Amino acid sequence: MELTYLLTEAEILNGCDGGMEQLRNAKDVNDLIQCYYDRIDYCLANNFPDNEFLLQYRDELRDAGVFVDEKISIENRDKLVLLGNSECNLTIGKWAVSRAYVKHNAKLLIKAEDSSIIMIDALDDAVITVEESGNARVIVNLYANSECEALSGNPRIIQKNRFTYEL
Repeated sequence: MELTYLLTEAEILNGCDGGMEQLRNAKDVNDLIQCYYDRIDYCLANNFPDNEFLLQYRDELRDAGVFVDEKISIENRDKLVLLGNSECNLTIGKWAVSRAYVKHNAKLLIKAEDSSIIMIDALDDAVITVEESGNARVIVNLYANSECEALSGNPRIIQKNRFTYEL
């Protein structure tokens, strides 16, 4: 675990006091992943940590739903982060509730069925494709040059008209 490197980078990027404290107290990779999710807006807005760093912990990140430059198909994942050139087919159904973040050049095909709900933030040049059926609800927040296409259903697509999150 390269905690000194992360702390230095977070300081350069003006990390908040709470985030810096959480980083300092991290005892293992799982603590760092929890910090990443707890501070996801900051991390995505600042590309922190960068994909090269994240790739060192690919296995642990996969288990936590964070994918860098991967092609995957998964079902009913409650949290998902797609970075780099990742491509994902995600199916959610029944009463599943999911949250997804898609950044860089990543692509997500979401098939939402039954009474499932998913909220997606698409950043940079991310591409989202939606198939919505039954009573499913898909909400997509578009930042920067990201795009969303609805193949079926009536997803709520919100153009944020800003490059990234307001921090």
